[in-house]
Amino acid sequence: MKLIPTKATFAPGEPIEVDFVGETRHAKGKLVLQLWHLDRLVETKPIVEGRVVFKAKEVGGYGLVALDASDPLWPIMTGAVDVLNSPFERPRYGFVAEFNSGRKPDALVSTARGLHLNLIQFYDWAHRYAQLVPHTEEYLDPLDRPLSLATVQSMTAALSRAGSHSMGYAAVYAVGGVDWEEWQDAGLFKTDGEPHRFTDDLLLVVDPANARWMEHFIADLRRAMEEVGFNGFHLDSYGWPKRAQRIDGSICDLNEAFPKLLKEIREVLPSSEFTFNNVNDFPTWTTVKTEQDATYIEVWAPHTTLAHLGGLIDRARGFGSSTPPILAAYLSVYAHAPVAAANNAARFVMATIFSHGGTHLLNGENDTLLIDPYYPKNHQADGSTQELMSNWYDFLVRHGDLLLAGEATDVTRSYTGGINEDLIFVSPAGERISTDAEPGAIWVRVVRTRLGLVVHLINLSGQTEIAWDAAKVPVKPVGGVRLRMLKTLEVRTPLVADPDSDPALRSLPLISDDSLYDEIELPELGAWTMLVLPDPVHWPSA
Repeated sequence: MKLIPTKATFAPGEPIEVDFVGETRHAKGKLVLQLWHLDRLVETKPIVEGRVVFKAKEVGGYGLVALDASDPLWPIMTGAVDVLNSPFERPRYGFVAEFNSGRKPDALVSTARGLHLNLIQFYDWAHRYAQLVPHTEEYLDPLDRPLSLATVQSMTAALSRAGSHSMGYAAVYAVGGVDWEEWQDAGLFKTDGEPHRFTDDLLLVVDPANARWMEHFIADLRRAMEEVGFNGFHLDSYGWPKRAQRIDGSICDLNEAFPKLLKEIREVLPSSEFTFNNVNDFPTWTTVKTEQDATYIEVWAPHTTLAHLGGLIDRARGFGSSTPPILAAYLSVYAHAPVAAANNAARFVMATIFSHGGTHLLNGENDTLLIDPYYPKNHQADGSTQELMSNWYDFLVRHGDLLLAGEATDVTRSYTGGINEDLIFVSPAGERISTDAEPGAIWVRVVRTRLGLVVHLINLSGQTEIAWDAAKVPVKPVGGVRLRMLKTLEVRTPLVADPDSDPALRSLPLISDDSLYDEIELPELGAWTMLVLPDPVHWPSA
């Protein structure tokens, strides 16, 4: 039984439509669907013939709860929807990599709707690196995979109807061996005179800021938008070279060349959406200042720990990223570890990324997961993984106002731990509580948002290491943790939620034990517990 919105994201002014899919024979009374914003019930509708339509709502994240009216204390199913001016306000990036003739868009649309993927990267859809749009209906990609232009076009059209934007893959400085003679004068070379290349002559690298190349490349992008139906582009780079010689011996600094190209794309194609791949964080510090629509970072060693993932998001935000950064962190653990251990790894990765105000490129068409940088080498998720992804992406969407809305500042080391006395955690069982990601500890983070303080507790107490792409042992439940809060914080109704056990914000009773502090006891901690201390002025009232 599932709650599936008809769109990955709804626009302001659109009615919110939700499909109720599955058996309801066990229900004793009338089925209803509730729409929640934070801790406030917004609207209730009867479930009639499988589809419920709510009135248009303001921008924000909303929770869905299906109930049997005769037994309202026990939800039958939960879900989420959101309303955004643009998907890039809260980007949830997915992928598709198969475009053979006759392939229908249904599975892709189902995944986009079910996981709220409002951006889809069309990986290796193009004919050649230096000629994106084919001249024939049926064609081969650079690795000789048979593709169909009609299939690509049907997918972009279907995604548009489902509230998701299509992003065509395009490498910003690659040409194939067949095109090298034409572009050799724009090429980038090593100091021994050899061109920068990958796999012999599969692709060779040119200066992305070369005037002739920019004119050609941007014209190719324009044609792809007009003829294929893309909303914009995933602009790829490879992380190398960082500096290289041009054919005349002068040095090309890619730190400067990439932003020049991005600026030119924005000026020539102002309606195009695009994001640039900062491989291993290079050069985020310059590209984040361009007018791209999102900051995207593909993660590789030495960024190997959960702390590194959080640090990449913090750095991007510090450089000036105005929207939630997207991390491409490929979970190869699914290829070699037991499913349960890989699912636990995914839990900690998502908890880290989401709690830092970022999002994760992982999920694709037909319930597949990225385990490799070559997207056709993906992993088919089993039922337990599909359920995990559904629950956690619902949680991300439902609580987007707290996790992804911007205006957030990490204040952890100013509020708790060490000499700080504002928030004091007490664990009667002796569990270690740390402001850093450490094995064997509960990792605490405190984030100041417009709506109040959001406290994240990521439970690493049962783990012996914190590598992000490594199998994890079962989460060790931790009970009895208490939080003492200075009364001057004016916490009136603490709220708590957990993507695995209870995604709705539930209130916790306050215990006033002295004249300085209020105290709460937290529910048993799973992988990730989100505690909200609402701001008494800005928290929406009923």
